Amino acid sequence: MSAVVANNISKKYKLYDRPSDRLKEWFSLPRQTCHRDFWALKDVSFELPKGSALGVIGPNGAGKSTLLKILTGTTVPTEGTYSLIGRVASLLELGAGFHPEFTGRQNLQMNARMLGLTDDEIRERMDEIIEFAELKAFIDQPVRTYSSGMYVRLGFAIASSVRPDVLIVDEALSVGDAYFQRKSIDRIQYFREHGVTILFVSHDLSIVRRFCDQALWLNEGRVQNFGDVHRVSKAYELWERKKEQVSLGIEYQMEQTAAEPEPDGSGVTSREQKKKLRVLGSTWGSGEVKITRVEMLNTEGKSGWTFTTGEPITIRYHFYAFKEIPTPVFGLNIHRLDGVYVFGTNNHNIHPTVLPPLKEGQGYVDFHIRHLKLHSGTYFLTTNVYTKPDEPFWSEPADFHNQMYEFKVWSGQPQHGVIPLEGSWQVGQERQITQTGSIPSRLDFASEQVVNYLYSGWYEVEETLATETEPSYSYVWATPKAEFLIHVPETAQTLSLDINGNLLRKPEGQILSFTIEGEPLGTLKVAQSGYSVHSLNIPDEMKGRTVRVCFQSDQSWTPKSLFGGEDERELSASVRGIWVQ
Repeated sequence: MSAVVANNISKKYKLYDRPSDRLKEWFSLPRQTCHRDFWALKDVSFELPKGSALGVIGPNGAGKSTLLKILTGTTVPTEGTYSLIGRVASLLELGAGFHPEFTGRQNLQMNARMLGLTDDEIRERMDEIIEFAELKAFIDQPVRTYSSGMYVRLGFAIASSVRPDVLIVDEALSVGDAYFQRKSIDRIQYFREHGVTILFVSHDLSIVRRFCDQALWLNEGRVQNFGDVHRVSKAYELWERKKEQVSLGIEYQMEQTAAEPEPDGSGVTSREQKKKLRVLGSTWGSGEVKITRVEMLNTEGKSGWTFTTGEPITIRYHFYAFKEIPTPVFGLNIHRLDGVYVFGTNNHNIHPTVLPPLKEGQGYVDFHIRHLKLHSGTYFLTTNVYTKPDEPFWSEPADFHNQMYEFKVWSGQPQHGVIPLEGSWQVGQERQITQTGSIPSRLDFASEQVVNYLYSGWYEVEETLATETEPSYSYVWATPKAEFLIHVPETAQTLSLDINGNLLRKPEGQILSFTIEGEPLGTLKVAQSGYSVHSLNIPDEMKGRTVRVCFQSDQSWTPKSLFGGEDERELSASVRGIWVQ
């Protein structure tokens, strides 16, 4: 189902050389044409499915903001039609309509009404909006006393407080200081994870790639390209590079772009299939190689997450390969706190290094950074591994951990821009399992490391509150189909799960069908409501191995359907323990 549909939208403006020409055109007999037609948009068409995200990219003056203004109803198209389904919220001109003599609270109330909130909804969300904007001490002061940063923070907090079906954003992710920018990005990510359809304009392609499934590239009001975000953004980057070099008089040859990935027969590309699975954190991949642990090491080999500008460091990936990989490609990206893409590399096309084939089993790979040329601040590390070069879009990873590792850099030096990093690759194969790098035989959901052993089909780990009769414990919700990685010792006999399955309280209970490395393992019938331990026998041929286990449920439900509210996650069972013994 499409949430946004645009059919041949065009927008024409009349341009006059002098103000008097407008009067001359209006009153001249016979009517004289004293203007030039300027088409800000011409024949723009696209469809956006419900729950997906579209990034609108292109140079200044391409028509991006005009398109969003039409979709929000701020202006009307000259030609064409469009439709949006559901409640629409927009983050365009933040703070537009604020009265300088009114207080922040009064402006909050007026703007919230303009956005369609009722008085009851405004009272309910008032404290939340003020807290998010961090203006509690100034909320009852006239906004003319606000700094520009305070002004846009209040505007963003109000606009993003609406619970929309469709969210339209125009460069609103760069408001305030770095700390508030991160909060803004997290708010948009929250909407993304809760099924809101999103359209936004940004010149930061790293943010577009992070949030979006598709991209729409506009130039001079026309669609240049539309489709997969990696394909379109890569084509746009190549076009910008060509434009820059041509302006400098440098001969440039456009790189060849790969064709669209072929569907698997269902009409859906493999990347789109992965996107439909809600994975824990920001990880995805085909699974031939799994990154089980990431460390950042100083010169003494000590692991940590705080470093000094200029010091040598090593980024170590512990991995498990499920088969021999002849041409492995390991990569990393670093983003700044405000989302700016600082640095990216892999051993194939930026620092060319041919790594030896990965043997089946456990190993590690190191990336050595000779001098950590980053300024003081907080950064986020992305790690990834591919089974072969996947140019130019790098859309089919074996395992991809998107901005999952936070580290800090301290420096007393002046800060000027972002400096590229230099480094080299070196791979080592672990000869034996070590305690720090081993795949566990028991998954502890209270541990931050558990995310490294969960594949598709899991939501964020949650924790209960302690009661008089029961201490707190960590648990995780599974979708109807979920996978995990676990090591089976030679002496192990059973696979056990502490699971709450019959959440719909059906008399026949819930049936969970298990496979191990793709082979049938058995079924469990969970008839009672509440946590209980269920076990399956492990085949002899699976002992002494690290394996992937998958289970599929015969039923699912959503919190919204049972209890109301806005939680539309598709859930099957709740798990608080997995182990083999």
